[in-house]
Amino acid sequence: MPRSARTLFFDVGNVLAYFDHERVVKNLQRLLGVDANRLREVVFGAGLPSQYESGRLDSPGFCGLLREHLGLPDAKPSDRELLDACSDIFWLNHEIVPVVAQLAAAGHHLGILSNTCDGHWRWLTRGQYRILPDLFPRQVLSYQVGCLKPDAGIYEETIRRSQIPPGEIFFVDDRPENIEGALRVGLDACLFQNVSTLIRDLQARNIIANY
Repeated sequence: MPRSARTLFFDVGNVLAYFDHERVVKNLQRLLGVDANRLREVVFGAGLPSQYESGRLDSPGFCGLLREHLGLPDAKPSDRELLDACSDIFWLNHEIVPVVAQLAAAGHHLGILSNTCDGHWRWLTRGQYRILPDLFPRQVLSYQVGCLKPDAGIYEETIRRSQIPPGEIFFVDDRPENIEGALRVGLDACLFQNVSTLIRDLQARNIIANY
């Protein structure tokens, strides 16, 4: 391993992969035939995503509450159908793939630090986006840790798992409040704007790869 190897953590949403919450509404509308405004009110207005991403709800609990709020039968549609409808919202940021591949090839330690839920993570890692499990062996996921960025707890868990000083951990995220949270606990963090600025931020830190 090169002496200059660094530990780098990436957010998923709008960094490694883009997403659109309106796809949840469209997918559930096709599956359930429920009015779109009613779906938005239930899915996003009742705080279900934050409960699910923080681990306060597991997948069966999330599906159960969704059925309850929408007045659906207990077992129809199935949990798998509901979770797929709520999770088929992503598409890969293809521009960043060569960058992370080169970082991995150069011997840097790559990880994911993301607010996500069990359904989304299973969707993202079950085959169509192989770079996530293959290039990012270290994963700090909010639903598993039990807290959401920018809470200090999720960054402290990242430091604990990395077993290195926080200043030696580089983190990139698309949300300013998450960068501010990382900086407060001592991580070296920068805001993701696009791949070109990411490369400049990496080069400024002498994080070397053949970009």
